[in-house]
Amino acid sequence: MKVKLRFEKRIHPTPPTLILELSGEVSSGRSLESLIELIHGSDYKFYVVSMRDVQYINSSGFGELAELHLKCEERGKSLYFADLSDKISAVFETMGGNNFMRIAPTVDEALAAIAPR
Repeated sequence: MKVKLRFEKRIHPTPPTLILELSGEVSSGRSLESLIELIHGSDYKFYVVSMRDVQYINSSGFGELAELHLKCEERGKSLYFADLSDKISAVFETMGGNNFMRIAPTVDEALAAIAPR
């Protein structure tokens, strides 16, 4: 199977947050394998996943993102999803992601939610 998902990472300094910018398609667990390994192997406590350049997600891909979110919670890590297009947002809503996942309209708003008050 050809993997159709790529990501770039950058660091936000305060609080230290790993921002992951996804692009392509989230259509299977294998497409998220390297992303999952990166987050699980990282010492960061806060993560923001920008979905701005994701063109497609199906239920399998959503399931993997949901599982990643729950595993982060179990490990005391906070994972936010940001920049969901209307199409991607509809999948999150249909699958119930809005009920348990942290979703922000933009990366900046996710970072504001993470920032100490």
